[in-house]
Amino acid sequence: GVGSSNAFTIDHDGSHTSLQNSTGNLIIRNYADDGDIIFQSDDQSGGVTTYFTVDGSTGYVRFEDNRRIAVGSSDDMHILHDGADNYIKGETGDLHIRNDANDKDIVLSSDDGSGNVTAYLTLDGSETRIVVAKAMRFNDSTSLQLGSDADIQMHHDGSNGYFSNITGDLYIRNSADD
Repeated sequence: GVGSSNAFTIDHDGSHTSLQNSTGNLIIRNYADDGDIIFQSDDQSGGVTTYFTVDGSTGYVRFEDNRRIAVGSSDDMHILHDGADNYIKGETGDLHIRNDANDKDIVLSSDDGSGNVTAYLTLDGSETRIVVAKAMRFNDSTSLQLGSDADIQMHHDGSNGYFSNITGDLYIRNSADD
């Protein structure tokens, strides 16, 4: 053991090696300029591979391609980059994206087709509305439904377009002068 009263020990019991600390915090620190802390383990094929790196030169914690972050006792949620695409996957229950900051938004942004990034969909917390900033396309036979019981429906079936009022009267109003 190391320290007074052997507060820190390194142990091997014939099957497993463990680092054990019984006082204060356990800190793993690398003082080398731009140095990394690299976590490696079995690669599921008998070799060894890097799973993640605390990168001192970039300030990132970097997970290698196809190494997922799993959350939950049964790996219920995953974050993964497979070398080409990025995934946030929920395997159990609903997936909630929530912003608790007062009067702030949730913004979904992507490439705008010309190399810039733009907000396509904003859940505006201060205005309490959803802002759609780009065209929204509904595929054939997929309807836009309004009202709690889908009282107004609009869709195209691949051949014809339909606007249906299911409940009550349909009013078309023009409030503009002239």
